[in-house]
Amino acid sequence: MVVAQAPKCGPRDAAVEHLASRYGESLQIQGILPNGEVMELFANIETGSWTAIGSNPNGTSCLLADGQNFTRLDLEPAPQGQDG
Repeated sequence: MVVAQAPKCGPRDAAVEHLASRYGESLQIQGILPNGEVMELFANIETGSWTAIGSNPNGTSCLLADGQNFTRLDLEPAPQGQDG
């Protein structure tokens, strides 16, 4: 049986500081969701640790996922109007 846990949420500034000081993670990518929330992925390029957070407009962020083996793919963007 899987037990649901309450989401880990708090002020975005505190979350960003925690990720930097504890894990050496920095912002790598971000995107705006249709509901106005922002999804951000932080990673430590050297250790491969990564964390995804979602933030709402009032400044509250929640942990979405975390893991290991982050790899940066420096791909050329597809020309506009084409799907990769």
